[in-house]
This record gives sequence, structure tokens and C-alpha cells, in this order.
Amino acid sequence: MYTRRIGEAIDEVRVRLGEAVKHLAEQLTVDYVGKEAKPRRFYESTLEAAQNLCDLVPALNITNDPKIEEVRAELERIVGGIRVETIRTDLPAREEIKKEMDDLASRLDF
Repeated sequence: MYTRRIGEAIDEVRVRLGEAVKHLAEQLTVDYVGKEAKPRRFYESTLEAAQNLCDLVPALNITNDPKIEEVRAELERIVGGIRVETIRTDLPAREEIKKEMDDLASRLDF
């Protein structure tokens, strides 16, 4: 019984991390109309939620799953020092962050 509950709890952590990574990657998308870049609206709460999740995951990773920690650490590396103003105003920086998030999303295998 406890093993099943622990497994469900760890699965929930994986789902939350995966959803956060995919949501960030989607929100960082820059659409192009003709040759004009149209970045999608990016909310501070989106970035804060990812940063807060990075802080929370170590406590939730009760089995010390190395894959969960790897994804958490990579997400924290990407979003840890970023300011929402940078994402909103610096298109090359935004595109680089988007590339890193897409790469991380493509490596999610849990």
C-alpha cells in the first residue's frame, strides 16, 4: 500500500516537472508574421511558478530519483537567474532560453 502511494507521489512530481517544462517552452515561443517577430505574452507568474517548483521538488522527491533531480537542476539552471523583463525585451535571449527549454523537454523520458 505504501509502495503504491509513494509511486503515485513520485509520478505526480514527474508530471508537474514535465508540465512546467513544456508550458515554459510553449510560452517562450516567438511567432513570426511575415518577417516580424511576435513573441507570445509572457507572465511573471509563469517564471515564478517554475522557480518555485525548483525549490519545492527536493522535498517532494522522497525517493531521491536521480532523473527527477537532473530535470529539476537543469530547469533551475535555465530559469534561476532569468528576469521576466529579459524574456520580454531581449529577443535573442528569449530564443536561447526557448532552445534550452525545448532541448530539456525533448529529453523528458519519465
